[in-house]
Amino acid sequence: GGPGSWCGGFLGDRFGRERVAALSLACSGCCIATLGTLAHEGPLFVRMSIFLLWGLTALSDSPQFSALVTTHADQRYVGTAVTLQLLCGYLITVLALWVVPRVAEEVSWRWSFFSLAAGPAVGLLAL
Repeated sequence: GGPGSWCGGFLGDRFGRERVAALSLACSGCCIATLGTLAHEGPLFVRMSIFLLWGLTALSDSPQFSALVTTHADQRYVGTAVTLQLLCGYLITVLALWVVPRVAEEVSWRWSFFSLAAGPAVGLLAL
């Protein structure tokens, strides 16, 4: 997670936070949807490469959102705004950790991975 966050912050400063956040979300969503589609099919090297890319992009949007909240929020309430933004991020993580195994148990791991693509899709709509 650290390298993805660092790269996301670096690229956001250089190319624009909104653009990098959108690209991170799109790439993350495509990676996890692809992994759900592939499941146990295809060469292991390809699947592991997609997992690596997903790991880098899944967290690279976090510094973008923190910076965007910091720059766009009313300066009197920046601390509260960043706290709420981080709370939302952690709640989404907890929800995903709760939902994914249940989807895997009821349907399959293939669909549990695919269900994770909903997060980046909602994030893109929110941008």
